[in-house]
Amino acid sequence: MRTCVCGNQVARNAKACPKCGHRFTSGITKVFAWFLGVCIFIGIIGSMMEKSSSGNSAQSAPSPAEEARFQLAVAGAKQLHDSMRSPDSFKLGETLIMSDGAVCYDYRAQNGFGGMNVGHAVLAPSGQFKSSDSSGFTALWKKECAGKTGVDKTSEVGYAAGFHGILSDK
Repeated sequence: MRTCVCGNQVARNAKACPKCGHRFTSGITKVFAWFLGVCIFIGIIGSMMEKSSSGNSAQSAPSPAEEARFQLAVAGAKQLHDSMRSPDSFKLGETLIMSDGAVCYDYRAQNGFGGMNVGHAVLAPSGQFKSSDSSGFTALWKKECAGKTGVDKTSEVGYAAGFHGILSDK
């Protein structure tokens, strides 16, 4: 017989106490559970270290060309914001920086009647800037943005342009 944690006397071959339900484990089960816990702990620590080391290499400094494209995107976003009828209503929806340096913007802003309009703008690598309400926009958009994929830098450009809290919710 053995004594349970509740004080009840229980047979040696019993798997649980009939009075309180406490489960009895053998020494081998305890050793296995401890070993399994240590293995899981080591695995978690190892994966955290792997993510940490791979994350540091992935966050290398941008090249001068990438930095120039980014600064151009920020300047274009500021220009777009300042050109709005109601700059306080401006919300940057998406900013894609293309591999050739073009920047494609989606935004929302209040129109003259108080409603919100969705607009698009493109900043060509040559510095040509067109929004959806200017002449020549469609041709420039088709050339630089339509059907292409770029790197989404919406939050970074918005933050650098000073649009804290006015990025649109996606």
